[in-house]
This record gives sequence, structure tokens and C-alpha cells, in this order.
Amino acid sequence: MKKFIAVSLLLLGSSNIWADSLTISKEFEFIAVNGEQVSSSLFNKINKVTLPVGLQKVAVQYIDTVRDDVGNGSTRVKSSPVIISLQVTAGDEYLLSPAEKISSLTKAKAFAKSPEVMITDQHGVSASYSQKLSVEVDHGVIGNIIDKHDNEVKGRALKETSTLTGKQNIAEEKLHHWWNEADETTRKQFADWAIKQTQ
Repeated sequence: MKKFIAVSLLLLGSSNIWADSLTISKEFEFIAVNGEQVSSSLFNKINKVTLPVGLQKVAVQYIDTVRDDVGNGSTRVKSSPVIISLQVTAGDEYLLSPAEKISSLTKAKAFAKSPEVMITDQHGVSASYSQKLSVEVDHGVIGNIIDKHDNEVKGRALKETSTLTGKQNIAEEKLHHWWNEADETTRKQFADWAIKQTQ
């Protein structure tokens, strides 16, 4: 019980226990919140964070696997990181989603070039926020986190070394590669299989 309370307080943040939350739709991924990197894993994607009251800086990226306009295949589409400046008020829960419905690969690619988000509170009322693509923003806002994440997404930072052997972790690199190549159905099947292997 004590461990549960400690973890809960840690998630809420030490500076403000009356924190509110921001949830992102499945098409987006958190990169950083107020300069702190948000780490998601293959099997545990973080789609909700707590935020203290006041002006908060959140970095997100549009990443989605979209069915091809022709044929049965799918294509992975992603944008540059987007910096959101969100004015958080007490007692609100926010939802971030695309400002337009993305119904085709053509629309997804167009959206990725110039993503526009919509943030509403739990009552459907538009929140007070602004957004900019990372290329337009002073990187000092979130340090080097955007650059680091962008490198990881492009696969340049997947060559991690093992602390035991000092060798490149080839298996992990291959898992990252094939996960990014797979469609949503294949990912779900693989995730189900992997979870069974750990039980």
C-alpha cells in the first residue's frame, strides 16, 4: 500500500499535487513534458500525463500507420515534433487530437507535413494553447530532447550498447525495426505473443 501511494505521488509530480491531465489520441506520441523526456515502450505506450496548473510546454509527434489508398498494405506516417504551450487550469482534464479527420493516406501525409492539433477540456470546450513545429522553436525550450527523440525515430540512435558485453544490441535494434515496419494487426499479435512469453 505504501509503495502504491509513493508511486501515485511520483506520477502526480512533487511540485503540485492538484495536477490535471492531458490525454493524447492514438495517432500521437509524447516526447517531452516541460523539458523532461517521456519514455514509452513497445508494450506500454504512455498516452496520458499529469500537469500542474499554469503554462506548460508539451512536445508531441504525429505517428500513425495508415492503410494505403490502393491495395491492402499500410504506410507509417510521422511528423516533426510539435511543441504545445498549454495553459492548464485547476480541475480540468484535456484531450489532444488531430484538428481534422484523417481518412486516407493522402490526408495523413498532408497532415504530417503541417500538423494542426485540437485540445479540449472534459466538457468539449477548447483549451487555451498554441503550437509550433520544432523547426520553428528555440530548442532551449526542451533542451536536446527533441533532437534525441528525432534521432531515435529515424533509427540513428538504436545502436545501444550492452553494459555487460560492450557489444551492440542487435536483437533490440531488429525488434525496433520490424515493429516500425509492421501494421497494427501484426503488432497486436506480436504483443500478445510476447506477453505470454513473460508469464
